[in-house]
Amino acid sequence: MTAVSVLLPVYNASRYIEGAVDSILRQTYRDFEFLILDDGSRDDSLAILRRFERRDSRIRVISRPNTGIVGALNELVALAKGEWLFRMDADDVARPERFERQLAYLAANPDCVALGSRALFMDPDGSPLVEFIDCFDHADVERTLMLPAIGILHPTVAMSRRAVLAVGGYREDYPHVEDLDLFLRLGEVGRLANLPDVLLEYRNHFTSVSHSNATEQSAAAFRAVADACSRRGMVVPLLSSPAFPSESRLDLHRKWTWWALAGGHRRTAGKHAMQVLKNAPFSGQSWRLLGCVLRP
Repeated sequence: MTAVSVLLPVYNASRYIEGAVDSILRQTYRDFEFLILDDGSRDDSLAILRRFERRDSRIRVISRPNTGIVGALNELVALAKGEWLFRMDADDVARPERFERQLAYLAANPDCVALGSRALFMDPDGSPLVEFIDCFDHADVERTLMLPAIGILHPTVAMSRRAVLAVGGYREDYPHVEDLDLFLRLGEVGRLANLPDVLLEYRNHFTSVSHSNATEQSAAAFRAVADACSRRGMVVPLLSSPAFPSESRLDLHRKWTWWALAGGHRRTAGKHAMQVLKNAPFSGQSWRLLGCVLRP
């Protein structure tokens, strides 16, 4: 039995899917099954995936009508034969050593049930923004999850299949934060961790769930934390501000400018600062932002 099952749900991802699949096929660790579920895509995603399936025997493509991300993920978990479930998203890029480094850590740390890594955030075009994830041991990851915030970036994670099944898999009760809910439950049966290595390039874009469903996502995140507190006999914290605030396209360009500056990617920062100026030319904030980018 293979040790690794790669789980990739796909929905209308034809723009990015080739890069995502290619990055998995280029892994230095090569003994894995690659399960790809097309969740009723209406674009060319399935045709692209079928071409990959014909070329590589490790790939199995499943296609059926749309059920949403939770149904797709649970179906992939049920089909998987590997001891470790490696998540991947259809718009991201895994670095070649990702599987090898995560498996080495898991072999040396058998109490770990979910292992993520740092990631390089990129914009919709693939331009670099900033490295992300600053919590690495179990206590810091759990503390971050309970804020609630991103303690493990979902498409970086490698999880014990046995542990995922033991805690009940993904749940529909927490829309858009099904990963947060799962990680909180996994943290109750084993250890969580992140590697400090950047092993994934994570794409931010205007149609991301965190941008288009912020209100529902924040409410579900607070419920997931409250439920975790109840399970653990802890006092439920009073949470009022949105965990994932709603952001306009202009807000995103501003944020990506600051991220790119923080990451040392001045060219990317300039690109987004110009978009801010184009959309809000009479705002002093727009000109100050551009001045920060142009400052030596």
